[in-house]
Amino acid sequence: MALIDRSDFLRQNACNWRPKRDETDLAGTGNMVAGRDVLSMRVNRIIAARWFLASLLGLLVLASFGPGESRAADEVRPPVAIQFSLDRPIDAGAAPFVMASASGLFGSEGLAVSTNIASGSQDAIARVAAGTSDFALVDINALIRFRDRPHAPLVKAVFVLFNQSPYAIIARSIRAAVREPMLSAGQVDAVTGFSYLSAVNLRDRGVPADDLAVFRYADYGCEAYGVAVIVNPAFAAAKPDAVKGFLRAVIAGTQIAIKEPERAVDEVVSRMDGGSRDLELDRLRTVIRDNILTGEVKHNGIGGIDPARLERSIDQIAEDFKFQKRPAVADIFDDAFLPPLNGRLVN
Repeated sequence: MALIDRSDFLRQNACNWRPKRDETDLAGTGNMVAGRDVLSMRVNRIIAARWFLASLLGLLVLASFGPGESRAADEVRPPVAIQFSLDRPIDAGAAPFVMASASGLFGSEGLAVSTNIASGSQDAIARVAAGTSDFALVDINALIRFRDRPHAPLVKAVFVLFNQSPYAIIARSIRAAVREPMLSAGQVDAVTGFSYLSAVNLRDRGVPADDLAVFRYADYGCEAYGVAVIVNPAFAAAKPDAVKGFLRAVIAGTQIAIKEPERAVDEVVSRMDGGSRDLELDRLRTVIRDNILTGEVKHNGIGGIDPARLERSIDQIAEDFKFQKRPAVADIFDDAFLPPLNGRLVN
């Protein structure tokens, strides 16, 4: 349908119009005031009809674009820049985050994530508290101690990656013939550490697996959770959708690491300086088995907590750590950014 410009329409109709008798004034003066009023009414009706049709056509054109074009408009928005801190150098324990990056999962959530390495959980927490990092992966038990400080920033965990802590005592079996000489020489026969680090590293150093005894705290009543994602409170308040998107990407990255550990390890080793593929594959399988894919996670999904269990773990920390003001569960963990259960189940 051709649309006629309003001014052209008026010119054409003004040129073709001739007054009819009933359009003159009733007094016969020939001023045709009433006639002009009749013309004006006709012209306005025609113009209104044409504008209505033009508006309808415009609505039909807009409707034809549909939601896909609206999403396309959203997709051109610049990604949200995010600084993410790991509390230690990259190894297989960070595979979920490596896969979220390598598989484009962060990008699909509209995020541009840059990773930096802190010198431990305390340093990583301090970076998030100061706002120099938006997210960090830290030991949640270090966060519990941090929140006990006077006027501590309101940093909270929003996602638990290790459902069970990796705390362990790693001992090497000592034969009777050498036990006393080693003891008299003051040599160490056991160390504390993370089971997926110390035990795996010792095997890499040539210590046979049969010679190692790994006593995991979780097997002896320790209720502690392990590493968790924390977020800067100002960032979370200003960009809650970015926090939710980050966690969705991490969950999807975790799923990939569980289903395709060899692929995940290849990506991890490519980001390490001199990493051993066999060692990291052993490490990843240990992490998945002992720390990530627990019975609780299989039932309740990944990322969340059991509030009663976290309360008990805080009580256990209080047995050897004197709190100035014992933090509550709500001071430590915020589940508002997690997807619903069906988005957190691990297949």
